[in-house]
Amino acid sequence: MQWLLFVLFVVGPAMGADRIRSVGKLNAAVQAEAKNDMVAAVRAAKEAVELDPTHGKAHAFMGQLYYKQQKYKDAAAAYEAGRKVEKSRVLAADFSYRLGIVHISMGASLPLTERRALTLQAIAAYTDAIAGYPGHFNAHYRRARAHDWLDDPDAADADYRQCIRVNPKYSACFVDLATLYADFGFVTEAVAVIEAGLAANDNDADMRNGAGGMFLDIGRHAEAIVHFREALKIDPDMVEVLFGLGMAYAEARDRDNAVRNLTEFLTKAGPETPDGIKKAARDALARMQDAL
Repeated sequence: MQWLLFVLFVVGPAMGADRIRSVGKLNAAVQAEAKNDMVAAVRAAKEAVELDPTHGKAHAFMGQLYYKQQKYKDAAAAYEAGRKVEKSRVLAADFSYRLGIVHISMGASLPLTERRALTLQAIAAYTDAIAGYPGHFNAHYRRARAHDWLDDPDAADADYRQCIRVNPKYSACFVDLATLYADFGFVTEAVAVIEAGLAANDNDADMRNGAGGMFLDIGRHAEAIVHFREALKIDPDMVEVLFGLGMAYAEARDRDNAVRNLTEFLTKAGPETPDGIKKAARDALARMQDAL
């Protein structure tokens, strides 16, 4: 609906006939997608692009449609086309950012060598996005994660820090930087980053959940429990917190609370929850049963 409202807003008398007709087709694509009619949505989006190949928003929506269907090569082609015709540097940067995400998604299920090649392509796309718009904190964050996966902690560190400088309200940058430090055994630095993140985002459920996860990883279970419980107070529907809280209670040898939270997690976890996380919860429950 947001796309629809925005596209309708930009139609005006100063536009050429082709752009007006293209916007009309894009509106139709948005409406079809809202009804989950992907065939009609793609058809209308293609017509929008054909009517006006310089219509950046039509390319962007086309890319979104293909990405949603996991047609990554088609999504990449749409974003590449949009980047070439978009006159705004900021919007062109976002096309590069989206292209980077497509490369990462494309490589996720491929063999290691191919995945590495696509990760490097993603880094190049994120770099292009940052060059066009240095304030694109999401591009810094995604590039940091890509560097981290490629075992380049120094580059990841630099990007996480730049992400924090650009947008200190984006808690994921604090959490992942702290996790990076903790993974390399720099516990004091990891805790300092988490504390800085909490100072900037005290009432952020993601920040609290991330803090809980980091303290759980370094074996400070009581502190992990505090932060997980705070996250649930802020967002009672945040299902993944129940997993962390249950695991923290299990590590703290509080069987009753561990069983209660892990059971609630498994009850509420939906198809979007990774199977590995569900298995870890079931394994933890089984271990506690075996200990009786």
